[in-house]
Amino acid sequence: MENKKFKKLPKFKSEDEERQFWATHETSDYVDWSKAQVIHDQNAFPNLKLSDDLMEFKLPIAAAKKLKSAAEKQNISSSALARKYVLDRLQHNRQRARA
Repeated sequence: MENKKFKKLPKFKSEDEERQFWATHETSDYVDWSKAQVIHDQNAFPNLKLSDDLMEFKLPIAAAKKLKSAAEKQNISSSALARKYVLDRLQHNRQRARA
């Protein structure tokens, strides 16, 4: 395997600045993912806080089964897929409101 030279990460002044950076850059240019490790220790990041509000909602059983099946096909969790669907729909509605 060829030795890839990775770019140096810039110093970010804020989370928003970092978020904008990653929206326009590939992580594979900065991170050697072949050396990544899964961290199983639940106490590894004691100061990590959820940045999003938690929402719960009920689905009919048939819809929940379809969601789980679709998530499995995409190799993601059903909650991640549900979140994606909600965010996509909100974006769609926002774009329609501007038109």
